[in-house]
Amino acid sequence: MAEQVETLHGLMLTDNQVIITVTSNGCTDKDDFKIELKESHPPIATFIRVQPDFCRAVAHSVDIAFSLKEVGAAEFKVDNPFEPGPVRLVRPVTTLAVGEETLPVTTLAVGEEGQVTTTLATGEENPVTTLAVGEETPPVTQGRGTAFGAF
Repeated sequence: MAEQVETLHGLMLTDNQVIITVTSNGCTDKDDFKIELKESHPPIATFIRVQPDFCRAVAHSVDIAFSLKEVGAAEFKVDNPFEPGPVRLVRPVTTLAVGEETLPVTTLAVGEEGQVTTTLATGEENPVTTLAVGEETPPVTQGRGTAFGAF
């Protein structure tokens, strides 16, 4: 497939970078794009996809960041077409607790809407993995320094 001008779903400009929102099928990354800058006042930037995304995940929106140095200008117009894009995927998140002695905590939620959510507290020595549970599951306390249960 030949290079093509990418349809953008969003664009955000900060003091030092531009972030474009594009469609991904699971394998889109920054290296899949190049930027052409046309001389003008202000210059005109075009974001071009040089590598197609042949992955087979559900199409979803992703953000790709470029420094203004990579763009080649701090102020510019954008020549790409814009249209609404697919939703962003929600991915499992691992949260690292802040502090030198605090252990990481992984939270996973499954089941149907309306179930009671399990919350947790970590102790000094045990990392905890928590799973959302239904109303009929009794609160559980496990291990030294670790407690979790339905609330």
